[in-house]
Amino acid sequence: MNRSIGVTFIGVLSLIGSVLMLGMAVMMVAIAVFSPRTDTNIPPGVFLILMVVCSIFYAMLAAWGISTSIGLFRLKNWARISIIIFSVLLTLMSTISGLMALTIPLPPTAGTPVDPNAMLIFRMVMGIFWAVQMGIGIWWLVFFTRAKVKAQFVPPALPKTLPQGAGYSLQKANLQVPPANPPPAAFAAYRSHGGHCLLRLCNQQQCGVFSCARSESTNGGATGVAKILSYLWPIVIHFNANAI
Repeated sequence: MNRSIGVTFIGVLSLIGSVLMLGMAVMMVAIAVFSPRTDTNIPPGVFLILMVVCSIFYAMLAAWGISTSIGLFRLKNWARISIIIFSVLLTLMSTISGLMALTIPLPPTAGTPVDPNAMLIFRMVMGIFWAVQMGIGIWWLVFFTRAKVKAQFVPPALPKTLPQGAGYSLQKANLQVPPANPPPAAFAAYRSHGGHCLLRLCNQQQCGVFSCARSESTNGGATGVAKILSYLWPIVIHFNANAI
């Protein structure tokens, strides 16, 4: 099944967000290594470890998002499950972070009072940001659980056909397959027809493979096919005589 526009669009959004998150991880490592230490309350070693741990966390999220995006482009079902899990986590994290941004007061800086208007603008911006993130998580969760979208990630079933060699040999030998429960009157006809067909098939091989099998049997080096035909020949003769 072809990939829909919605799956492609979400895959592109996920890939862009994952690349930006990977860039954030690299930027945090650069800040930890090259930025000057202005805060004397935090030891330099603790600050470096904190930034490296955060960058590793962002890099792992970026790798998860990039692999999921590639899987969505290739319509892999594991990618659909992965983005459903990611959407659940995004929805929960956005809800909790949005409530915290709207309710928890910011600590005032030393000697500078907090402007109420600036605080209101900050809360509105953070509330809108986390509301958008929560909406994206709910959208992805609903979208990838729909039946039409799930059908795109189901691999096509393989056709149930007989091997070409078996079909060709049946057609070449002109054999007919009897029904599962043939009537008593028709069973003798099928047996007689099968005996004639087997006899004709072995007659065609008598001067070739069968004679080669008997000559090789005397030398002790007969092949598997030749042995089978040499053992089959008396059975076919007996079967055909009883069928007639």
